[in-house]
Amino acid sequence: MFTEVTLSDEKPCRVRQLDLFELDDVGPEDPGPFTYKVKTGDGQEYDIEYDLEQALRRPPKEPQADDSQWVFTEWVRYQAALKHHGERVKAAAQWQKNVLQYILQNCLDAADRDRVVTEADYEAVSKAAHVPQLKLEDLEDVLQNTFPGILPGQTDFSGDESDEGWAFDPESGQAVGISGDDRVADV
Repeated sequence: MFTEVTLSDEKPCRVRQLDLFELDDVGPEDPGPFTYKVKTGDGQEYDIEYDLEQALRRPPKEPQADDSQWVFTEWVRYQAALKHHGERVKAAAQWQKNVLQYILQNCLDAADRDRVVTEADYEAVSKAAHVPQLKLEDLEDVLQNTFPGILPGQTDFSGDESDEGWAFDPESGQAVGISGDDRVADV
């Protein structure tokens, strides 16, 4: 699917829309939240996510020579979490650059790549290339055209005013044909 955008040179540009999972291989990966290991008295180890947001509100005090081991451990853990957060921010910024570069290389014609020069151009191309956010209305349209049915607690997606179509029966775990309030066929 292609979308046409107008760039800063006032000429149209065709932008290919990315596939749903096309950016999955663009790196670097998010290193995730900072975790540390806790060992219980019975020998089990658990990974605990460090709450950096709370620690930033009340940072641990810097240890002094006469402080307990716990104060020193908390300070080192806090410093490691800060470093990890910095690496995570750098990875996110690099990922954004890599995504934009991927879009320019794979979603634009070679002749159009040199025409993307302003921030507004980059933003328009990026917005046109990304998969739009899925909304309930989008699902309704797809279901209406491909699989007429009723989802529990939702509207009738069959496209007409009748109550005929398909519904999921939670008791049997099967889709059943319905006509009005009567089930007419198991699928």
